[in-house]
Parts: sequence; structure tokens; C-alpha cells
Amino acid sequence: MARDGEEIGGHVESLTAEIVEHVALLEDKDPLELQPPLQSVIDLDAVEAIMAPSDNCPRDGAVSLAFEYRDYQVMVERDDDVTVRVNQSRPR
Repeated sequence: MARDGEEIGGHVESLTAEIVEHVALLEDKDPLELQPPLQSVIDLDAVEAIMAPSDNCPRDGAVSLAFEYRDYQVMVERDDDVTVRVNQSRPR
């Protein structure tokens, strides 16, 4: 089981899938059981677009995005690599 604030690695199909898998690990649930679905909380295409490297739009410095999902604060950061951190934002 993942710990609060722990980064997870491994191959996932998309950044948003990694976010859902991280929260599911913290809650010891199947990612498909999480309610509400992540796409009802944030625009998944926008998250992928903001964090995707692009030759058409070079960025100087790091890019970060933070939002709440369920009882967690999700932080996505991109510098050379993309990092996802999920921290519990409210006591259960």
C-alpha cells in the first residue's frame, strides 16, 4: 500500500491514470471503485496538455498543478520528469 505523500513509479498509460492509481493505492481500492470519477473533478485533457512536453511551446522552468480529489491534495510537477504526489488533505 502506498503511504501518504509517497511518489509511485511504474508504467501507467497516462498521467491521469497515475493519479487515480495513486489514490486507489492509498485507499486500498480498485481504481474503478473511486467515486466521484476523476474526470468529474478536473478536466483530464487539460491536465495532460499542461503537463505534456511540447516542441511547439517550450517552457522555461518547472510547471506544477495542484487540485483536490476526494480527501487528497494532488500535486503534479514537471521539470525534466513528471512527478505526482498525493497527500491527505483532511483527516478521515
